[in-house]
Amino acid sequence: MDPFSALGLASNVVQFIDFALKLVNGAAEIAQSSKGLAERTLEFENVYVMLKGFGSSLQQDSASLPPSSIIPGYGPSEGTSTHRDAIKVHTTALRNIGKDCSAVCDQLLTVVENIRVKGTSNRRIKSFVAAFNQALSGKKICELEERLRRFQTLLALHFFPLLKYGSLALSSTP
Repeated sequence: MDPFSALGLASNVVQFIDFALKLVNGAAEIAQSSKGLAERTLEFENVYVMLKGFGSSLQQDSASLPPSSIIPGYGPSEGTSTHRDAIKVHTTALRNIGKDCSAVCDQLLTVVENIRVKGTSNRRIKSFVAAFNQALSGKKICELEERLRRFQTLLALHFFPLLKYGSLALSSTP
């Protein structure tokens, strides 16, 4: 066997051992958990549930509310129609982003639920399968989390103009 083939084989063996150790450690952590998930996955689940609630609250039909309901001190006679139109554009965008955020959170929660160990019989085997599924789902989870980060950026881009209009309305009130 030539030296490069031996080096490649050794590298593959080391990668396999590393993967197997991570899998065994993950299975042990899941088996010891009373909730059937690794601690880190439980933390993610809690975050996804909170984000889903936040996204759902953004979905309220704020477009039908008058601007005074959205921005205090900004009644029907205050501001220009351009400001009111801009407020409507931003609140509509926030509502749509909230809907998309909730949908992504639903997908993430489905992935987490599919990883969760259910029941107490054959817990070690189920924990090993869950750790393996968690390793396989890692890429999908990362992709969905990246989508949530993009939504976060969009939320800021639409929220900051609303703050601007709110501060304008508050500074113009007696």
